[in-house]
Amino acid sequence: PSSARIIKSDTKSMICEWSPPEGHRIGVVACNAEQLVCASGSEIYYVEIRDGKLEEITKTQLEHEIACLDISPLDENSTRSEIVAVGLWTDISVCLLRIPSLERLHVEKLGGEIIPRSILLSQFEGINYLLCALGDGSMFYFVLDKEKGKLADQKKVTLGTQPTILKTFSSLSTRNVFACSDRPTVIYSSNHKLVFSNVNLKEVNHMCSINAESYPDSLALATKNSVILGTIDEIQKLHIRTVSLGESPRRIAYQEASSTFGVISVRTDVQTGSGLMPTRLSASMQTQNVTI
Repeated sequence: PSSARIIKSDTKSMICEWSPPEGHRIGVVACNAEQLVCASGSEIYYVEIRDGKLEEITKTQLEHEIACLDISPLDENSTRSEIVAVGLWTDISVCLLRIPSLERLHVEKLGGEIIPRSILLSQFEGINYLLCALGDGSMFYFVLDKEKGKLADQKKVTLGTQPTILKTFSSLSTRNVFACSDRPTVIYSSNHKLVFSNVNLKEVNHMCSINAESYPDSLALATKNSVILGTIDEIQKLHIRTVSLGESPRRIAYQEASSTFGVISVRTDVQTGSGLMPTRLSASMQTQNVTI
């Protein structure tokens, strides 16, 4: 809470340190390979990492206390971001600030009384998104126009019942998002739409990527009592299995007590001289057979 530091990895010695003004404490922080944003109350400080030094570039003050920050580069090949995403207390909103001036680009009211707990800028299949998870396990997501700094196409999903932390990771060279909560979820894109797939773990408090010789392209997951090292299945096939019905499904229902699905399917039969036989062709006389 008192300072941001650059530490040399081999000797563990401190190379450089930056501190907010006297009397201020860092409450929220976000960084990438070259940039750092720190929040103290309602103030945001933008710091750049240059030649092993931390240089404060600018600061600004918002109307309300800052709940969460993100400065992730949207372009996978870039190490810098052009936008800071901010989640605010009190008015329950998110706003976008331009780097380096911290000029305000857009404000989006979320409504309700549950504060944002995690915010993330990410790109899926060439489309830029802003994701904002709340303290009740729900999440808003928007399509982001990076050039204009505008948000559009607001949608809301429920990922769990507890505060959620959003973290980016890569699997088979594809960027995905891991939602750490009491119902861990992997978020990815398919046919330019976001897809949410549950992970076979009961609860994950935090996640980070790990790519070591013994654990290539893996994840480190922190639960209440343990740390788990593992890999994610191929994202596009995550928990998906095709079941051939031989007929056209019309309705589906889930029974929680037995953990089973009931499917109503329909087929069309045609009356011919040799009797009733199923066909795909239309006919003047039809019957419907319903199977469960």
